[in-house]
Amino acid sequence: MDFAVASVNVDGMKPSRLATAGLLVCSLRSLAPGADAPGADDIEHTAVNMVVQVETEDGAPAKKSTPAESLLRTIFDPMA
Repeated sequence: MDFAVASVNVDGMKPSRLATAGLLVCSLRSLAPGADAPGADDIEHTAVNMVVQVETEDGAPAKKSTPAESLLRTIFDPMA
C-alpha cells in the first residue's frame, strides 16, 4: 500500500494534541447519493488505521512546549 500526502492541516489544533502518539485513519469514501460535498452520510468503503508516533528531530519524546515545526511524525505501516 502506498499513501502520500503533501501536508496535513493541523490549524486550530491544540499544540498538546500534536505532541503525542495517535491514530491516523485513511478512508476510501463516496459521496452520499445526491450530495454535492462530503458529509456525515457518505459511504465508507474501507478504512486503514495507522499508528503515528511523534518525536523531536533528535529522537527525544515530544513535549507540550516543543514547537510544531520541529516535530517528526512516523506513520507505522499497518501491513508490516
